[in-house]
Amino acid sequence: MIWAQGQLNYNRSFNKHDVGGMVISYLSSYESGNAGSVTSSLPQRNVGLSGRFSYGFDKRYMAEFNFGYNASERFEKNNRWGFFPSGGLAYAVSNEKFFAPLLKVVNELKFRATYGIVGNDQIGSIGDRFFYMSQVNMSDAAYSASFGRNEGTGVYSRPGISVSRYANSKISWEISKQINLGMDVKMLDNSLDIVVDAFRQYRSNILMPRTYVESAAGFMATLISNYGKAESKGVDVAIGYSKQLNKNLSINPRGTFTYAASKLTVVDELMYSNDISYLSKVGQPISQVWGLIAERLFIDKNEVANSPLQYGDAGLLAGDIKYRDVNGDGVINDDDKVPIGLPTVPEIMFGLGSTIRYKKIDLNFFFQGSARSSFLLIRKTYSHFIETEEMKTA
Repeated sequence: MIWAQGQLNYNRSFNKHDVGGMVISYLSSYESGNAGSVTSSLPQRNVGLSGRFSYGFDKRYMAEFNFGYNASERFEKNNRWGFFPSGGLAYAVSNEKFFAPLLKVVNELKFRATYGIVGNDQIGSIGDRFFYMSQVNMSDAAYSASFGRNEGTGVYSRPGISVSRYANSKISWEISKQINLGMDVKMLDNSLDIVVDAFRQYRSNILMPRTYVESAAGFMATLISNYGKAESKGVDVAIGYSKQLNKNLSINPRGTFTYAASKLTVVDELMYSNDISYLSKVGQPISQVWGLIAERLFIDKNEVANSPLQYGDAGLLAGDIKYRDVNGDGVINDDDKVPIGLPTVPEIMFGLGSTIRYKKIDLNFFFQGSARSSFLLIRKTYSHFIETEEMKTA
């Protein structure tokens, strides 16, 4: 592994002004050796330049600008570089003169606002690299061809050629744009600390398969592109309390709460009419599960015979699950799948813990929980080995 980094810092305070800056450049090259394929074994290289510039006036007004100018080996040279800026403003109200009468109760009050753009090149499946190059199998037995006869060995055949991924020079960084509004509060002689953040994030250029390209085009592999879009919003709250009860005992309880909800806004899918609009994933959470609605179990063979055919299974019996024909076409298939339950990623996360110190003894604990999520109960199949009398005497 090769890692090179250069860093330049500048900080100065004069009168009521505080000025700071930092610029970092880096170059990395990592080689994993024999990783199972030629592509995976090639060195992984990235290069970039980033910086931060800050300004503060009279400990009341603060501004900061950050940027990253990075290149990823995964993209074609014309789409390899990405510029990702961000900026923020802060206002320390508690440092204003008019706030002085409240300082005995509210020791610090600050409001923050930030907006930034972030790029992500870790997209695609594990091991996916060089999207601007095709992946071709020059010896695919599934596409073998037989012709002529080989003396002594019968039919002469040769493996064929298949394409598992087509080159796409347009694939580039996944982009995330996020705005954040925050508040920091310290109260009761700095014993109580409250941090609140509300955010909204917009993601674009999400890599996804273009499923609905006509098969008549003759493509062997699914096309992928930066097509999808999604957004999320939420709030983070963190509360901490620190108190020295006496010279030997102190406590530090703390709690956290996070709510974050997401939805897909652009998906590669068909244009669904109003009567089957439930099939659209637009507006649904990113981790939403889809499935069939189980009405009940079949009562008898007569009910099976007079119910829609389920995925072509003509062998259903009494006691099997009866699924709902959502679109009313007389057949149970994928067109009857609807959103089931809540997203699999929790929309609410919360935690509660504390540190208790008594003389030289520390006790730490933290409990965490989640809410507004669903999980699948997957049926497991077990195989049993039954020893017969014949096996015993064999």
